Amino acid sequence: MFNSKLIRLLYANYRAFRYGFIFLRTKNFRTPKRICFNRQTIGISSPDDGTKLFKEIFLHDEYFLRRICRDRIFKIVDIGANVGFFSLTARSFFPLAEIHAYEPSKSNFHFLKENGLNFNFKPYLSAVGKENCLGNILESGDAGCLSNFHKDDSGTCQMISLSKVISRFSGNIDLLKLDCEGWEYELLSCAKEMEKVCYLTMEYHDKSFEQVREILTSINFSVLHFFEYPFNTGIILAKNLAYTPIRL
Repeated sequence: MFNSKLIRLLYANYRAFRYGFIFLRTKNFRTPKRICFNRQTIGISSPDDGTKLFKEIFLHDEYFLRRICRDRIFKIVDIGANVGFFSLTARSFFPLAEIHAYEPSKSNFHFLKENGLNFNFKPYLSAVGKENCLGNILESGDAGCLSNFHKDDSGTCQMISLSKVISRFSGNIDLLKLDCEGWEYELLSCAKEMEKVCYLTMEYHDKSFEQVREILTSINFSVLHFFEYPFNTGIILAKNLAYTPIRL
């Protein structure tokens, strides 16, 4: 049997070949300047330290989008969008979807906005939480991927409510992605809003997988796939067992 590392490498090679660039191994790889998409060559806007993020999200599909690519996914929200690698990956799996991407960091938003233009998704300079408020961003990590939002009435960054995010899609979401450095638990506590989400793919922090699964079970989400990293972090794909789509 193939081991998991080999399967992961072969899948990354397949993804690269399909979109018109080469990936042989991690050591010398850099985020491509452009990819082939829908018979067009489209540029990717990326910071110099964005390679690891691109590789994990686009090449390795760490958010498990390939597991739901046959479903009817037309409304996607990317919370904690960073520079937009999840949104452009979602575009590759769901070419007809409307995608909204939220990122509070102004330095990341520069890249997110350009990728939004190139890959037809809508960027918003904002964090997302339970309520509308102001705060500040503490940026850290490669490509600011560990940046965190701190509420502060005198802050310069905006946070909008999950309710407002969902309202921009006429009341329901097919796929919600969360990568917000601990704020995911505040969003999961928005029970009425989470009822309107079909699939959830998320990075979790500071809790064990079993603890996060218990939270998801309490709001009627069933875990479909997961991957655990060290130090109580990981990725989960879950589906809302009680989801009823809104028919317009």
